[in-house]
Formats: sequence, C-alpha cells, structure tokens
Amino acid sequence: MTDQTSAVEIEHQTRIRVSVTAGSGASVHLSTYPNRTPILSFWNGAVDVSITIPERPRGTEALTFIRDLAASLGEFIAECERLASATEDGDTEPARAA
Repeated sequence: MTDQTSAVEIEHQTRIRVSVTAGSGASVHLSTYPNRTPILSFWNGAVDVSITIPERPRGTEALTFIRDLAASLGEFIAECERLASATEDGDTEPARAA
C-alpha cells in the first residue's frame, strides 16, 4: 500500500497529485441524496478523495468528466482482471489485450 502526495503552485491554484495503491485498507463509498448531488469517496490510510459535481451544473462539462471517469475505470478494471487472471494461471508475462 503506497500513498504519494505532492502539491504544485500553478497560476495561483494549488494542484495536489495523489497516488493511492488499492488493497488492504482501501475503501470506496457512494453517498446519494434526494435533493442534492451524489458524492463518490475513496480513501486509503491518510488519503481521502471525494468527487461530486456542482449543485447547479452549467453545460455538460461535469457530466462529460464523470462519463470519462467511468470509461477509464472500466478500462482499469479490465486491465486489473487481466493481470489477476494471468497471475492465477501462473503466467509470468500476462498477455496484453488487443
């Protein structure tokens, strides 16, 4: 389990980069509410990240980001499953998806 954090000042905004290795102690939770936006949270040790959208989103930027996130998570899951399957089969070099 590895967590890495760094902060960089960019044009008067602080950008924080966090790397969280999934495994023991990692957790994810979705909070939904009848009259406000949902909150997706995940944490591992001292790292706690929450994702939501503005209460009154303008345009489609927020939904586009959420859809991109979901698509990337789907690809991430497929890669993790491929690696786990190769490990279970005793392969030393997992086959890459075409």
